[in-house]
Amino acid sequence: MLYRQIEQNKRKTVLLVLLFSLLVLATGAAIGYLGYGDAVPGLAIAAVFLAFYVPVTYLSATAQVLRIAGARPASREAYPQLYRIVEELCIPARLPMPRIYVVDDPSPNAFATGMKPDKGTVAFTTGLLERLNREELEGVAAHELAHIRNYDIRLMTLSIALVSVIIVLADIGPRLLSQRHRGRGKKKRIPPS
Repeated sequence: MLYRQIEQNKRKTVLLVLLFSLLVLATGAAIGYLGYGDAVPGLAIAAVFLAFYVPVTYLSATAQVLRIAGARPASREAYPQLYRIVEELCIPARLPMPRIYVVDDPSPNAFATGMKPDKGTVAFTTGLLERLNREELEGVAAHELAHIRNYDIRLMTLSIALVSVIIVLADIGPRLLSQRHRGRGKKKRIPPS
């Protein structure tokens, strides 16, 4: 059952990247067609963009998610109980020790991120750490470690990172089109002789 879940998550990740790539290509083609009357330039720009963005996102998605959340590394000295809990849960789960981060936020929350279990990261908000007792914190940590073990983290991390580019395209596309249309309106008119 566990291995089936892991394989499903890996397939979903590939499908997500393919669907995202098709969406970006279609958006590029639409912008090219609407702005210049030809889909090929927009398609070419979108393809070049994808050739760089997808590998860079894959390599930096964890850092992007942590930066978006405002997470900072948690030291063992500052959070000894948290480190003991995570270490104790990793042993029976046969997981490598993930990196531990803390987010300065009063709301109780936690999340796991990373591309594979040996590169996993778990982040806890200060609100969660202040409100929960040890047993409750163990439950939350076990839940996040299950996400790491099942490769849910790869799917979730890439989803967050890839959605950010759609937001950028949604912002840039209308600007490019409006620039193109403004340029058309400024053409010099030759007075009749």
